[in-house]
Amino acid sequence: MSTSPFELFRRNLKPLMVFLTLLALFAFVVLPAVQSYMTRGGGISGDPVVATFDGLPINRSRVEFFTRTHHSVVRFLAELAEETISRGGAPRTPGFEYDTETGQVISLGIASQPGEFVSIRTMQWSAEAQKAGFELDDTAIRNWLLDFTDGTMSDSEIVARLMQSSNNQLGRYHLYDQLRHQLLADLFIRAGMAGIARGSMPIVTPGEQWDNFLKLNQQVTADAFGVLVADFIDQTDPAPSESEVARVFEEGKDRFPDEQSPNPGFRRPYVASFEFVVANLNSFIDREVESLSEETLRAEYERRLAGGDFQMPEPSDP
Repeated sequence: MSTSPFELFRRNLKPLMVFLTLLALFAFVVLPAVQSYMTRGGGISGDPVVATFDGLPINRSRVEFFTRTHHSVVRFLAELAEETISRGGAPRTPGFEYDTETGQVISLGIASQPGEFVSIRTMQWSAEAQKAGFELDDTAIRNWLLDFTDGTMSDSEIVARLMQSSNNQLGRYHLYDQLRHQLLADLFIRAGMAGIARGSMPIVTPGEQWDNFLKLNQQVTADAFGVLVADFIDQTDPAPSESEVARVFEEGKDRFPDEQSPNPGFRRPYVASFEFVVANLNSFIDREVESLSEETLRAEYERRLAGGDFQMPEPSDP
């Protein structure tokens, strides 16, 4: 009886093929999923939340992907600008700057310093711009790119260059999505920093302008933790005494209500009542016109005509 390994393989060919097929499926399908799950820490601790705005959490994986895409788009736009200039064109998008003496691109018109904090801010500001009603569809992004290339490249050529620049890691969707966030964020920043002026005199006071600047640029580092109100309801008194109510009122009667403050405020905001009268001069004129009869108008016309009105001047002799 032969004990050759090839003989054993030949006799058990079908079960071995099934086993190898299952092993390949496990290696190429199951293991990557398990590895991804273990890398993320079971979806709980491996992908922490790094920011929250509008009640939506932003995980680190999303921020890192956004930052990588931002890096690739900045590099691609720089290459696209150089190619446009070499073809005799010049990017015509707002914010683009090029130094002709050094031959270097100074500004691309979008944020050119990618980073985690920049990514979070960009997503937040673009979301605020969308809440304010600003939108940029794919047609607007396509027109922006055509202006950026000054019409020297077609849309399909731009996408082909993007795939070549990113080693087929990015496509049209990634480019348009990144540019949409960047342009909307820039629009929100410029709208927040714009000062309303009457001629050379600003309407917004310097203090209000400074407050608007701080809203976009002020930062703080804080350690915070969430507290559920429901956990402390049983520790409150549903029927406080009159003296307790009076004490709380006395402490807060000079404070304005503030949702961000734990101290209650009962001071009413300043209000004023105004009464005004509006008159329309045309209504008086129309009423007087209706009261005049045809005979009255004709008599007044004849009187003024006799007095020298409505007379054509005599032509002067050349």
